[in-house]
Amino acid sequence: MTSHRFAQPFVTDARIDFAVRQAAEIAAHHHDHSAFDCAEAAVRQVFGRWLLDHTATVAPARMPLFLRLVDEVEQRLGLHRRRRARPAPTHPALALQAPEPLHSDLRAIA
Repeated sequence: MTSHRFAQPFVTDARIDFAVRQAAEIAAHHHDHSAFDCAEAAVRQVFGRWLLDHTATVAPARMPLFLRLVDEVEQRLGLHRRRRARPAPTHPALALQAPEPLHSDLRAIA
């Protein structure tokens, strides 16, 4: 009998626990990452082979599973940390909708 590589489920408690440990390591090394950032990076590392396409993006059909895994890892991680600074928009169209900087930010630039 030949075994198919997808014969066993890939979302198991053991893999989720491994992703939690990965997220904890990421959090220890990257103090500016939020809990979500750490959980997302860990899920990409542990489950990426099944969830990501060749461009390293999550396939739309697998996005609900990806977000559930990130949420589960984030909950088990128990890290309550937000980003220190607001990230810059990654898409040019979003940059047009970015909020105006605060007056204190303008003084820092000048």
